[in-house]
Amino acid sequence: MNVDSVAEKANSSRTRPSRDATQAKLTRRSIAAQGIKPADPVTIADRVEAQARQHGERPFLYYGDACYSYADLDREANRFANALSARGVRKGDVVALALENRPAFYFAWFGAVKIGAVVAFLNTQIRGRPLSHAIASVAARAVVLGEECLENFVAT
Repeated sequence: MNVDSVAEKANSSRTRPSRDATQAKLTRRSIAAQGIKPADPVTIADRVEAQARQHGERPFLYYGDACYSYADLDREANRFANALSARGVRKGDVVALALENRPAFYFAWFGAVKIGAVVAFLNTQIRGRPLSHAIASVAARAVVLGEECLENFVAT
């Protein structure tokens, strides 16, 4: 018996779970994950602030020709934190992020965490019912939306 026939036999003896069974499993995992709270009292926001204090001018992120230091990161994260707070986002609220990979992604993420919000990262490629479901399932109080994702939201 060759390797291909062994793999073929193993694959044929396994049945794929139904879509409903898979969704039920994912739902159970999601509910379980929501109950997990970090035991460490130090958050990523605390780490960002510590890095800004200790190594403020060191590079945090290179993006194209731009270089953002830890001090830049902390300053921009504070701007996002203040903007979210001004819009009523509080500790424990969920903020959904729909931003592609760029500096504002980090600024918004760390800004939300600074005020104690929980961040839900949205797939930037979805629209319509899947996007509505994603936002509803995380019970987002606010969405930080990048202009590159605006079309998907308008289409929803």
